[in-house]
Amino acid sequence: MHDALVIGGGISGLAAAWHLQRRGLEVALWESAPQAGGKIRSVRQQGWLTEAGATWLMDPVGDPTEIIESVGLGPLLLRKQPDAARYLLRDGVLQRVPASAAGVLHSGLFSIRGRLRLALEPLIPQRHRSGETVAEFVRRRLGPEVLRYGIEPYVAASLGSDPERAEAYTTLPRLTALESRYGSISAGVLCQRLARRGRSPVGPAVSFQGGMQTLVDSLAASVRPEYSRCAAVIRRNGAGWQVEAADGAVLRARQLVLTTPAPAAARLLQDPDPELAGLLAGIQYAPVMVVHLGFQRQHVEHLLDGTGFLVPGCERRRINGCLWPASVLAGRAPSGHVLLSCYLGGAREPKALADKDSAVIDKVRHDLTSLLGLRAAPVMTRIDRHPQALPLYFGAYSQRLAAISRRLCAIPGVHLCGAYSGGVSVRDRLIQAAAVAERVAAAERCFPSSYQRYRDAGAALRITPCTPG
Repeated sequence: MHDALVIGGGISGLAAAWHLQRRGLEVALWESAPQAGGKIRSVRQQGWLTEAGATWLMDPVGDPTEIIESVGLGPLLLRKQPDAARYLLRDGVLQRVPASAAGVLHSGLFSIRGRLRLALEPLIPQRHRSGETVAEFVRRRLGPEVLRYGIEPYVAASLGSDPERAEAYTTLPRLTALESRYGSISAGVLCQRLARRGRSPVGPAVSFQGGMQTLVDSLAASVRPEYSRCAAVIRRNGAGWQVEAADGAVLRARQLVLTTPAPAAARLLQDPDPELAGLLAGIQYAPVMVVHLGFQRQHVEHLLDGTGFLVPGCERRRINGCLWPASVLAGRAPSGHVLLSCYLGGAREPKALADKDSAVIDKVRHDLTSLLGLRAAPVMTRIDRHPQALPLYFGAYSQRLAAISRRLCAIPGVHLCGAYSGGVSVRDRLIQAAAVAERVAAAERCFPSSYQRYRDAGAALRITPCTPG
């Protein structure tokens, strides 16, 4: 019997298996696809490097840094320029987004009325309401203009979500926590800034010389997943679990870590706990499409002096946002060329993926021509489609997560680690994987043989484990 079986070889599963091995546990990792990484996939094509999923890893501190350094990726890091400009589309014109709150108040990004409303935020009384949506929270604290031109573009492009339906507490946990702890967002930002005085500033986003897949490949080489191994049925078996794969393979483990998307986890848990399966099956996902266009530099008028731009829904464009990877990371485009990676779909336009490639490229070019000054056809095109890209934290989502947590208590030995809980970014997934691995390791300390291996590994790493039981 294995100590643990991790089902799902995306970034969450790879990181969870890596942390479990680090703690001395005997771990197996099953991945149904012929390769690991899930939506993280870097593609090299005649000097171009495109990302099917995440373009970079934001603020890699704590657990992400531990993984990066331990698998030997430190020398391959590429740091995005920390002061790179960001743009936002307003009234058909790309406007630079100020880097500070003071800059926002003095910029032309918002109207005078919008800036006055934003300045009043510290005076808005604190209020807690279960199930408050992102739109309700932002309107209440920051005003409708900040929602329209600040938060909605981020929620729609980065999260593929809809602020009118997404729960604020789970979608914007840092902002809601500031109000809860300090009474206002402005006061919280100021207090945190004073607390960080003298410390190192927040690190920039990073990627790797071979793209984000470098991280996936390094973790996979360490944990050695079993590919094309699709879990079909899980059953109780004595003190643990028996998992049967679609190809007939069987494996027994005391602990199961399900890192698959919610619908797949729901199918596996239908027999052990139908109620838990129903809670997971009710989680919606947004479809997202990434359209990569490569141009000769001379055929794009805009300076492309930043990371890219976001598009508010009220601007009525087909694209939700556009990144300029080659402007901030080396090796993303051949010399004398630029790369534009545009995002479409999400909750804003869920049927976007139904369009044919040629129609999609025409629509994207139409949007970009007026914004960036395109003067020729692209010399490279690539489209990545993800029918179930991002989980949507819709409705009373925190209540759903609480119910899921309660049901997990009824089936000890099963752990969930998916993007439907704790955030969708790569950084969020690495942090959540470390937390889940610690819970699994704590459960395994109750078994003498496993605990002995954990203690031996801890001694090698100068870690003192707790006493069993």
